[in-house]
Amino acid sequence: GGNKFDLVFWNLPYLKPDSKLTETLGPLEEAALLDTDASGLFERILNLMKNDILTDSGIALFIVSSQNSDLRPEHKCISKGFASRVISKLSFDDGEELRVIAVWKPFNNAKRIFIEQASSTNTELLDSNYPTGSSICTPKQTTGHGRRGRDWIDAEQSFAGSWKLFNSIPRFEPGFMQILAGICVKESILALTSQGSDDEILIKWPNDLLVHNSSRWKKVCGILAESRTSGENTSVVLGIGINLSGTESTGHDFEMGFLESFSENIEFEDLRVAIDASLASYFEQKDLISNKHVEELLERINIEIRKSISYLKEPLYRNKQVSFKSILNDGRMEVIDKNGEIITIDDGESLEWGKVS
Repeated sequence: GGNKFDLVFWNLPYLKPDSKLTETLGPLEEAALLDTDASGLFERILNLMKNDILTDSGIALFIVSSQNSDLRPEHKCISKGFASRVISKLSFDDGEELRVIAVWKPFNNAKRIFIEQASSTNTELLDSNYPTGSSICTPKQTTGHGRRGRDWIDAEQSFAGSWKLFNSIPRFEPGFMQILAGICVKESILALTSQGSDDEILIKWPNDLLVHNSSRWKKVCGILAESRTSGENTSVVLGIGINLSGTESTGHDFEMGFLESFSENIEFEDLRVAIDASLASYFEQKDLISNKHVEELLERINIEIRKSISYLKEPLYRNKQVSFKSILNDGRMEVIDKNGEIITIDDGESLEWGKVS
């Protein structure tokens, strides 16, 4: 009837059509249990929610079964520009798991600004009074910077974007945010392409993403969290720089890599929309939806870093071989030396990565 709704709820069908199965089902059971849509009913309703069903501040709740392993609902949400968060789980003795996934339009009150050129998107956003979730994106930065004030060198085709994540005391430490944002960017890239695999993008502590190309790991993305305090308010922005395409350069611990080597089909605007949705999934404080627990996020971060080290091999610390132990909730890394001593490191410059494979 043309109405939009504050709440959408659906127990999604999860069985694949099967001639033997449909012979045993009645019409109502078939409609409730079988996903017969060519592109999938979940994708169809996401398309409808953009403009026709869900209000800008509304929430959709979907029950998803692990039996529908091909669905990948979080990736579908990101690719369509929706934030999502698992808010409840229920496991059964036969191994099936049901999840309730909350879906919403990210950062409802935010400003989204595109400019052809910027000095530094982080600086411009810190200088602004834009609300939480606002972003500034550009294909060209003239004075972009990285950790320790280093210049960020743009590739010939680049993506530079900054998001204001907090306008008050932040929930996370900057180092923790940078790694978490790395996961967001990785998920955004994977959601936008059917090519490539999870193992072809690595998160390198403390704030880089690497892609595999020409038998080597190359840096494709850098992330920097910065803050500014005025009175009792602290603004925190997160800058993300991605090399889309260009000419390789060396002289760093990892060569410059390009997103086009992973996929040639990712457009600038699609990347902005996907990252916006992925960041909101982890960082946005949405009414009626509980925040992700730090312990859950920390577990995910440690899984990613262990996977990265399995490819990059254990690093050297002050010219001595060490083994990775864990990432702490402030973003620092714990390593163990050959004597069994635990060392806490807060600076990626302290580590030297050996010959990569």
